[in-house]
Amino acid sequence: MKTDLFEAFRSGPDSGRLRRARLLATCLAMALVVPHIAAAGDYRLGSQDKLTIRVAEWQTVEGTFRDWSAVNGEYTVGPSGT
Repeated sequence: MKTDLFEAFRSGPDSGRLRRARLLATCLAMALVVPHIAAAGDYRLGSQDKLTIRVAEWQTVEGTFRDWSAVNGEYTVGPSGT
């Protein structure tokens, strides 16, 4: 006779099915909870924030990207927000 509760759950014909059900329930719970924890709040750019901008254009015929180096670079938000 099995005296340990966990030992009783580990053996038997339904032990694999029970493990899969527990794993599925855990994965479902994590999928519902984690995005809410990881979601960042809104951020508004402030004065003196620095942005690194890189612009590229996809060339469909050639199957490559064309770099727009004239626009690329680091930009700083001014005191008026521009």
